[in-house]
Amino acid sequence: MKQLVKIMGAFTLGFGLMSCGDSPVESKDLNVDTKGNLYISIRDVNGTILTAGDSVKVTLLEIDKKPRFADSLGTITYKNLQVGSYQVLVEKEGYASMVCRTSIDLASSDYIPVAADQTLAVDLHKIGASVTGTAVLQDAANINGLQTVPAEDATLRLSLLGGACEYVESIVTVTTDEDGIYTFADLPEFASYSITPQAMTIDDELNSALSLTGTTGVTGEYKKLSQISYSVTTDPFIVVSSNQSSVAIDDSIVIRFSKAVDVSRIRNGDIYVSNNVGIVSSWSKDGKTLTVKAATGKWVYGSSFDLYFNVYSVNGIFISANSTNTASIRIFTDGKLGPIKGLKAKNKMDTTIDYNSTAVELIWNKLSNAAKYEVYRRNSNDSSFVRVLTTSSISDTSVYVTGNDFTDGKSVKFLVIGVNSVNSSPFVVDSAKNFYDKVKPTQSLLYSDQGTATSTTTEGNSAYDWVFESDAASVTAGSSDLNLNQLYDMVIDFSEPMDTSLFSVDEHIEVTIDGSTNTSDKLTFKKQWSTDHSQLIISPRVAANKSGADAALRVTVSFADVKDKRGNSIASKNNSVSVLYKHNTPVVLPPVEPEP
Repeated sequence: MKQLVKIMGAFTLGFGLMSCGDSPVESKDLNVDTKGNLYISIRDVNGTILTAGDSVKVTLLEIDKKPRFADSLGTITYKNLQVGSYQVLVEKEGYASMVCRTSIDLASSDYIPVAADQTLAVDLHKIGASVTGTAVLQDAANINGLQTVPAEDATLRLSLLGGACEYVESIVTVTTDEDGIYTFADLPEFASYSITPQAMTIDDELNSALSLTGTTGVTGEYKKLSQISYSVTTDPFIVVSSNQSSVAIDDSIVIRFSKAVDVSRIRNGDIYVSNNVGIVSSWSKDGKTLTVKAATGKWVYGSSFDLYFNVYSVNGIFISANSTNTASIRIFTDGKLGPIKGLKAKNKMDTTIDYNSTAVELIWNKLSNAAKYEVYRRNSNDSSFVRVLTTSSISDTSVYVTGNDFTDGKSVKFLVIGVNSVNSSPFVVDSAKNFYDKVKPTQSLLYSDQGTATSTTTEGNSAYDWVFESDAASVTAGSSDLNLNQLYDMVIDFSEPMDTSLFSVDEHIEVTIDGSTNTSDKLTFKKQWSTDHSQLIISPRVAANKSGADAALRVTVSFADVKDKRGNSIASKNNSVSVLYKHNTPVVLPPVEPEP
């Protein structure tokens, strides 16, 4: 079978998902299977459990109306949460507030509806640690270029690095004093950090320095760091910073350059986006910062595109000489997601599928706040739902799914959910829609006799009659006679197996003949089904040992009671009929069921 969420920082959840082995757990299709429990334990960075007496507040964002407090064991339990992503805010006075992203996941990423419980351990860090250091500049006036001077007014940014959880206040910015000294105070204890020196332009030359990483100490300690040394960058015209990874639908894109841009050289088309969305751009007074907004005021939700800026510095250097002129943007998506509505098969009536088809094109209504969609399927022989497709945008509300099994009355279930950067639609198995065969079967008439001509067929008088007409003049070369002894088997080929348990060939399949002459001949027919019940075989037999000739012979087969395994009655006059006619060659018959 082909198988076919915004929070700053990276989240790493290392806590137990239920193991399911190599295959999905068998589903009973109960909605309770799509829900799981979230167990949260809270302690300080030293491993001491924080309990209710420690006044630790926990809020499950977008679920809790007010904070909850940990129990005597330092835990909080949320029961029966739908499959999806969640954010947990943990607060305590004197400690750094943390926001943790967790989720109730499926036992396997591609199978539903069995959900696994989730455990989240939160470590709180007491506030009070500090780090300090100095920043210097190379003194270009020194003949050796090695003497240094204090880097005054240098901007340094410290980022607190989280693990399973992120710090609510994770970015701190300071500026060096006249002696190049800086201090980051009131930091969390034992917290990992990265210090990024912001580039400085001095005498029209860009000076930059390498980042520092480390871990804070205990409260009251001022940890001395290695010296930050600025040096002149070879190419002064580059992109210094951008917010390209955190743009929401109503945000502006901000690109900062190392040198002033020659705005007078910018022409129509020099600044544009790849998805042809209208934009409005503006520049800061110093010409170093480009701000781009959507012309409508909002970007397309969940969209991705590239922003191009073909600009020159004031001294004539093109931006792409030693830097990029492109920023890849993905508009951040969040918000609650409801269930998908309007799921049906395109170009068919609701869930109507042809038995012979293994493919179906699904369509559904666009879901607000979704960035894309996931499509799940369950064939009748599958133990659970399987994810077969993931779309690329909110507008992709139509997919073509192959590998479906609609045969022998089988149904196929489909379920579609919306997802964004934070959340997903609830997984409710009862909302899955059944798709199955509602199409009337078709049929063709295969006939063989001796002779060289291909005979014609016409529809019978009743809604369920098909007629073979023999052209007597061309049946046998040199003769106008049709020898009854030389009639070969007639095969009525249906487009799928019929439900032969509902009727018998003797009682419900009627064969009649109408000859213009020699009507006294005793011509009977044996009627039987092929082994797969998709073909009805009519074998003519001459009861009397007499060779008669008919100028024309009309054989009518009626099968009004025939139905497929979904209970669809055989279609009638709107279907075509075909004849297989070969000279002196019998029809190659399918295997038949043995006679009782």
